[in-house]
Amino acid sequence: MKKLYLFCSAGMSSSIIAKKMQTVATEKKLDVEVSYFPEAKMNEKAKEADIILLSPQVKYLEKEVREKYSDKTVYLIEMADYGMLNGEAILNKSLSA
Repeated sequence: MKKLYLFCSAGMSSSIIAKKMQTVATEKKLDVEVSYFPEAKMNEKAKEADIILLSPQVKYLEKEVREKYSDKTVYLIEMADYGMLNGEAILNKSLSA
């Protein structure tokens, strides 16, 4: 099972996006677990992830996260997809990143 962990500032929109992503993954019968966490939990949780997704609000962490977790896929969610709560697009793009 591939673990996709979404990190954000507070988690309000991210909870909706994570649920939408998981719904799409389930419908497509993908062996994927999508979870979301506030950025404060990144040091604790990111090491468990296969793919680390960063919300646009934590874009400033991208370089640091890519360096620290160079063995993992790191995907910065596009603002348009995030703003539209487009879970399907975010899932597809992060899996092909």
